[in-house]
Amino acid sequence: MSQETRYQAALSLVDITLARSGIYPPSGMDREDLLQAGRIALWQAVGSFDPSLGASFKTYALSKIKWGFLSEIRNWQGDER
Repeated sequence: MSQETRYQAALSLVDITLARSGIYPPSGMDREDLLQAGRIALWQAVGSFDPSLGASFKTYALSKIKWGFLSEIRNWQGDER
């Protein structure tokens, strides 16, 4: 499966992860900014996934997406100070 195909197949994970994670954008931050950070994290997950380590791609991607959200919030809050 090509990286682009895997990315497109997993793209819905970004919305699902944000909806179920309990992570909300801080006041003044647009939800779309978090979604974009999640999409970038998913693309990075597609490129760095190593199935020989034993995790499924979905498990790996969900973790990367969630950390992408949290990183974006941290960066945004740092910019606001």
